[in-house]
Amino acid sequence: MKKLTFDEIRKDLSYHYLAGSWCHGIGIEGISDYDYAGVFICPQEALYGVRSEYVQQVSDEHHNENYYELGRWVELLLKSNPTSLESLFVDKKFVIGDIHPAVQKFIDNRDLFLTKEAFKPTLGYALKQCSKAKGYNKKCNIPEDFRRKDILDFCYTFNEQGSIPIKDYLKNFNLDQRYCGLVNIPNMYNMYGLYYDFAAFFKFKKINLFKSPEYRRFIQTISQEEKIYERMKNKDFYGYSGIVHPNMEIKKSDGSKVTLYNVVSEGEYGAFWESNEVRLSSIPKGEKPICFMSFNKDAYASHCREYKEWSDWKKNRNQTRYNDNKGYNFDAKNMCELVRLIHTGIEIARDGVYNVERTWDRDFLLDIKHHKKTYEEIMEYVNEKRAEFDELIKTCTLPESVDKEKVNQMLIEARKEIYKNI
Repeated sequence: MKKLTFDEIRKDLSYHYLAGSWCHGIGIEGISDYDYAGVFICPQEALYGVRSEYVQQVSDEHHNENYYELGRWVELLLKSNPTSLESLFVDKKFVIGDIHPAVQKFIDNRDLFLTKEAFKPTLGYALKQCSKAKGYNKKCNIPEDFRRKDILDFCYTFNEQGSIPIKDYLKNFNLDQRYCGLVNIPNMYNMYGLYYDFAAFFKFKKINLFKSPEYRRFIQTISQEEKIYERMKNKDFYGYSGIVHPNMEIKKSDGSKVTLYNVVSEGEYGAFWESNEVRLSSIPKGEKPICFMSFNKDAYASHCREYKEWSDWKKNRNQTRYNDNKGYNFDAKNMCELVRLIHTGIEIARDGVYNVERTWDRDFLLDIKHHKKTYEEIMEYVNEKRAEFDELIKTCTLPESVDKEKVNQMLIEARKEIYKNI
């Protein structure tokens, strides 16, 4: 039996409903996504066979559709997962198609899941929206021309009592990174000696050393003048291959492939590819480094992760929502969710009910979505409501926890009923 795909699962859902802002009654056309959720039942063979064939949950590419296998859905209900708990109380007008009897059995017994165990996940999920709101805003305000930096942007050398980017250091002396070579310094994390093949540099850049006092002064400081003269006379060019790792081969204009060493030796210059490492070179004995260089690898990795997250977000973002939040210091949708969840928690603690579709607070929530409330105003209101929530929890008369044995038995009976004729 092959593993079920998203499309196969979606065609045979046991419970399918419109989720998110629209079932809450606060959807805004053009801004709010159409989210769908539901439950599916896996074939009997997937339960009895190899575990890898069992699919717990599936989502579409943009996570606008999320479906859970019956067993996984019940597991989440036992954990008082806010999204799964909400699915038990969705109004029938948002349900698509028929509900399977196995799922309906849990919906009919939904009050079993309204317990004090729901408070912590609901509050936690609510507060998470606050950090999301700031995170979305951060992405919103990243310039559209944000580019991925290369390794050299995270390489530095000493400069008086501080440091200077290696790019600036090379630029200050009109040096080309393609003629650089690096040697790892033992016992010093991501520290390297940086060497320079001046003989090849002068040859292929067509620089007359005797007419270039700035270069002569520079190489005299590293006591390599005589050795460089000798190598130029003997055409002894090392071709260190640069700082950034190139893929070792590049394609010339005539279609042939050559290594970077040959490119330098022939006086041609090829492109350097992005990599996650600097390139080390084999440096002849007696050579002296022109400087020492550090590579802030952790900062480079962090930047690459941030760039990838931003790129993926930019590719998949809701453009209308992006435009709506541009220029503000928070994402209105997430802040609206924060308030809605706090209200939901208060209603569960005070009245023992789960209200999915918003009524009394609908206008207030829409004001938040339309940026009619500042971040400070919203947080002041949330802090007041959270204090109210905490007090209601103390006097709440709901059961302490879900009756897990009863729920487990319900699931077993549901499975038997589903598979009895197979």
